[in-house]
Amino acid sequence: MSNGSSTIAALLRECGSSRDLARGRQLHSQILSAGYRSTVLENSLVRMYGDCGSLDEAVDAFSRISSRNVFSWNILLSAFAQRGHLDLARALFEKLPQRCIVSWTEMVSAYAQHGHFQSSFVLFRRMQLEGTRPTYVTYATMIDSCAEAAALGDGRAIHERILQLGYFPGILVIGNSLINFYSSCGAVEEALDVFQSMRRRDLITWSTIVSGYAWNGLGERSAQLFQFMLLEGLDPSSVTLVNVLTSCSHGGLLDFGRRLFVFVTAEVPGFPVCREHYDCLVDLLGRSGRLEEALELMESMPFEPTALGRMSFAASCRKQHLEGDLNLLYEDTNYMALKGA
Repeated sequence: MSNGSSTIAALLRECGSSRDLARGRQLHSQILSAGYRSTVLENSLVRMYGDCGSLDEAVDAFSRISSRNVFSWNILLSAFAQRGHLDLARALFEKLPQRCIVSWTEMVSAYAQHGHFQSSFVLFRRMQLEGTRPTYVTYATMIDSCAEAAALGDGRAIHERILQLGYFPGILVIGNSLINFYSSCGAVEEALDVFQSMRRRDLITWSTIVSGYAWNGLGERSAQLFQFMLLEGLDPSSVTLVNVLTSCSHGGLLDFGRRLFVFVTAEVPGFPVCREHYDCLVDLLGRSGRLEEALELMESMPFEPTALGRMSFAASCRKQHLEGDLNLLYEDTNYMALKGA
């Protein structure tokens, strides 16, 4: 392929990544005007239109490919699958002149991502029966599918197969998927076993195990792991802090939750503090009976309280049967205000 064609192919990839359909169409016109013809460019056009969500134009570009290869078919398959047109994707999959591991994984992943877990499992088994060996990417996809479906038995069987193939503990993405799977199924001790056996851990690994314990109501253990994560020098994500603060709230860990919030927001450079963190603090204070403090926080926080924060505060008041002793009023600021009787 010439330098000019290579440049245009790269520009088409940028258009697809940024969903810039107008610019992609301009490049398509330039290709036609210049008379460029190559399978790589033609495949790039199909991918660009697919990434931009213009499936009719993707199909039209595909129909004009002079010499289709397996990549051409897989690109169109991906365009249908990622946009949720599973019936069209499956029909195309069945018509493929040649199926490779990419074709199988794309279709299996599409079913899993759109909640069709049974279809994903069936196709995964068929893939192996027809002689295509799954890669670690396929196995990670299937583990994620088992997590979404809470299919503990199927996931354990896949985990066993992964161990037989030697994909774990060496491959990071497999370990992260397994932690998420076991946590989602409530098997947090098995999640911890996976975590401890991993040769390498990244921010996703730590965030997943911390959140896993939080999801399962084990606030104190979640908080401990969060501390260990900080000691490893990893900066937590915004979502991870929400999960830990929520866990502290449900576990009654008021002092720890407050100290944790202050530490992270003060000591982690550039940490993205958001209103959801303050919602968690309001809930934490409310559940602990610190209603005046919760109200003061709602009045002084740098964000307007969300509906969830207001509902949490009101629920704490009702739970403590304070209606007879305190006036609960909706103020002009549109959140529940607490005032002494």
